[in-house]
Amino acid sequence: MKELREAQAADPDIAPIRAWLEANTERPSWTAVSPHSPATKTYWSQWKRLYFKDGILVRRFYCLNDTQFYPQIVLPRKLQPDVTRQMHEGPVGGHFGIERTVARLQSRYYWYHMREDVALWCRTCTSCACRARPQKMPQAPMGTVRVGAPMERIALDIMGPLNENDRKNRYVLVIQEYFTKWTEAFPIPDEKAVTVAQVVASEWVCRYGMPYSMYSDQGRNFESDVFQEMCHLFGIDKTHTTPFRPQSDGQVERFNATLQKILASTAERCHWDWDLMIPYAVMAYRATKHCATGFTPNFMMFGREISEPIDLVAGLPPDSDNEPSAPEYVQQMRQRLELAHKITREALGESVTRAKRQYDKNACKTQYKVGDAVWYLIKGARRVQNKVKKFLPSYEGPFFVLGQLDDLVYRIQKNPRSKAKVVHHDQLKHYRSREPLNASWVQSQVQHWSPTEVSPPAVEGDPEEQDLGLHDLFSAVTANDSSCSQSQFLATADPLVVGSLPSPPSHVKRDHGGGGIGESPRLSLQEQRPKRQRRSPDWYGDWMTE
Repeated sequence: MKELREAQAADPDIAPIRAWLEANTERPSWTAVSPHSPATKTYWSQWKRLYFKDGILVRRFYCLNDTQFYPQIVLPRKLQPDVTRQMHEGPVGGHFGIERTVARLQSRYYWYHMREDVALWCRTCTSCACRARPQKMPQAPMGTVRVGAPMERIALDIMGPLNENDRKNRYVLVIQEYFTKWTEAFPIPDEKAVTVAQVVASEWVCRYGMPYSMYSDQGRNFESDVFQEMCHLFGIDKTHTTPFRPQSDGQVERFNATLQKILASTAERCHWDWDLMIPYAVMAYRATKHCATGFTPNFMMFGREISEPIDLVAGLPPDSDNEPSAPEYVQQMRQRLELAHKITREALGESVTRAKRQYDKNACKTQYKVGDAVWYLIKGARRVQNKVKKFLPSYEGPFFVLGQLDDLVYRIQKNPRSKAKVVHHDQLKHYRSREPLNASWVQSQVQHWSPTEVSPPAVEGDPEEQDLGLHDLFSAVTANDSSCSQSQFLATADPLVVGSLPSPPSHVKRDHGGGGIGESPRLSLQEQRPKRQRRSPDWYGDWMTE
């Protein structure tokens, strides 16, 4: 109590009020108060509420009526930060918001601009800011991508991991074309770059041709040297989303949800026979009219509707008597596709405009400048062992803005020794600090940063992991001719050549084909992996019902 009285007597705002109350019970005139600070004038305006209790200046705070009140201690300026810290961040503080913290303080203390000080303290609390979402989430206006013809742009995504079945499949590679909405889904055993590149090359490019551009997330399989080299060989412009921004690839992400619903609602055996059900589920999807184009993907791709199993029951429509000739049929098909594509372009334009107008109703865009301190959203992006996931912070910071790559993509960095990040606008929010932050190094980082153009990556390294198998497509040598036995080769080969062959590595087993003895001596010797025993899958499965 003694320290509190001394602090009040030493406070420049409270000391005059104490002196006037001790000298006289009458409120002094405005002439005597006008030279003092706004805080002193505020205390003077509440003269009738002020009184002494045990030598401490207190103020009456009426609760519900004029019969009960709390004695509020008029707190000196030097004690205000400590009291606010205990009420908000102390062991029993709870890190509550502005209203609850003010309500707890009002029953005990009072000072000039108490609500404003508490609001600023709560907004600059790093423990609260790294876990609390802003009242209005940052949401940039929707960006749109327009296409006008088939195979101009395709999107890729990998769904999984799912339950591994008897056919060793765990993932689903989804490929969707932007204009026709044609979609393919391929079960794959793993998500390695070699596996994905082989499926794209053999199942999509060999069937439908090479697209102009390909869009995916920043998964390591899509950004690896193998996949980039495949795109370079086919002349495909490879683009990707910003990190942890699946909304940028929303079309294929939405199909993933549709595919999961179809598989889950078709049969109970979807948990272990999902890879057998995927072709039928995708066939059903392509046979339905898409809301954006107004046509089915089958009609947009082939110019006609395909025959479905129901046609075998209901029967097909009778053929017309005047069947067109081959040239007439081709001309009619071309006109039909041109008309469908024209209607689709107009429908896609209206669909994009309608979706953007609806999405931008909740837009909340913030412009960040170079050197601004920001929080970076990391919720769900990292895992920490031995810690409760729900207790982890949602934001990390402070980061500093180094530059802006386009309207919605920024470069941020935490400190001079850390690595710069490329993030989306919606993953940032302003960082408010009680102490000034050292951002002197930001300008030097900005001045030294200059992007350079690089050539496409070259495929190097382990050929077992990077060989796409494209060189065997037009090989004239059959498998039986190339797999000659060791005895046949030794019988016909030159002894000098055989003697010059290097011995296989010690870790290669000869019974599994290691050492390359049966290969031509002019080829490089590589370790061969044992072939996996595979059984033919049951394409129909037990989930089919009559």
